[in-house]
Amino acid sequence: DSGQHMPLATWLNRLDEIPRRHFAQLTLRQIALDIGVDKDGDQRFDDRPIYRWRHRLMAFEEVTTGDRELDHEIDNTLAYGLVAGSENPTAMDLTVASSVLPRVIKQAGEMKSAHALHDTIGCVYFALGDYTKSVTAFELATTRFAADTTLTSTNWLTSEADRRQMTKMHTHLQSLYRRRLEAA
Repeated sequence: DSGQHMPLATWLNRLDEIPRRHFAQLTLRQIALDIGVDKDGDQRFDDRPIYRWRHRLMAFEEVTTGDRELDHEIDNTLAYGLVAGSENPTAMDLTVASSVLPRVIKQAGEMKSAHALHDTIGCVYFALGDYTKSVTAFELATTRFAADTTLTSTNWLTSEADRRQMTKMHTHLQSLYRRRLEAA
């Protein structure tokens, strides 16, 4: 948290995979708690808390949790948080986001419904000033989002609160992707 992630990376590298995995999961949970909830009890849409946790996430740059999905989630959260969680990413933020970007791109190519990953890719390219690549990524995010039925089909959800949250999330993401595409 002091801005020096290498001692944490060294410590994590000495751990077995299970405690490393638990620390990664705890970090992601802490970010979610830091993001908080709105007046209706639904998760807020605020990227700034992710940026505050960037140094813990950076410790995982060269350290695996042993769980491929969790490693991908850490990579995506880190790259996204560095460029979307701050109005003015530093040169170091951009360097780290650029170094993680190839892994996020690879993951997006392996997943059928990777709209959030394509959004991250677009955000990183936009922050780097590569607007052509950011437009392409945001278009893919928009297309993949439109094809993702998990956010539009809420029949499988058991509570009205869950359905309300999914509807809010769908509306928010639809608007966000449109605005980002227009800005790029």
